[in-house]
Amino acid sequence: MLGNIRILSIFFFIGMVLVLSPGCSNGNTPNSPPYAVVGPAEETLDALIGAQDVVLLTDAPGLDLDPDGDAVTFKSSALPVYATLDEVKGVITILGAPVGDLVISVWTEDEHGLTSTEFEITLHFIDPG
Repeated sequence: MLGNIRILSIFFFIGMVLVLSPGCSNGNTPNSPPYAVVGPAEETLDALIGAQDVVLLTDAPGLDLDPDGDAVTFKSSALPVYATLDEVKGVITILGAPVGDLVISVWTEDEHGLTSTEFEITLHFIDPG
């Protein structure tokens, strides 16, 4: 009888470890990070033109941005006032800019807060005139 209790205790312990392990939900496999942004690394834009879009690319196969099927958004910090980021489509919109370069860090984030590695894109604003 004592041997059966020990065996049941061991199975209970193993079950609790699987359920309560960090990164696991109800014993499922850990959450995978979203696919990373891979490009473009550089883009040259006309500083005098109004709205211009830069489409971010990921290393995702097809349109799915997360290996687990989680909802994913694009993120960036410290965008200048003349730039916006569509977090769903991964499009940076520039609404006119000073001549010069701008480096923007971007990444993807899944619905659980897990992020990809940061990617830097350099925007070169030129005056072609």
